[in-house]
Amino acid sequence: HLHTPLVVVLGHENCGAVAATVEGGDPPGSIGAITAMIAPSVQRVQSLGLSGGELCEMVADVNVGATLSDLKTSPVIKAKLDSGEVTLVGAKYLLSSGEVVFFE
Repeated sequence: HLHTPLVVVLGHENCGAVAATVEGGDPPGSIGAITAMIAPSVQRVQSLGLSGGELCEMVADVNVGATLSDLKTSPVIKAKLDSGEVTLVGAKYLLSSGEVVFFE
């Protein structure tokens, strides 16, 4: 109905859900559903030898890419992408500066 021509997957700095996923354990409340979706991105990044904030920021970026890939498997979105009716882009909101950085 909305004919949205642009879909932005927007991650952000200092994401609590990413930090909770990296830390592991049993997250409280509904955050468990979110951390389950982020966990594959943590696994992809672990071999890079990063830690702390650097690890969390890389996981956040990788998770944006993973979410874009997941969206591309939707039959509805794929059809719109193939016809040029929709564009998907990934980006990150930098809380420290208010800037939005778009990924290539």
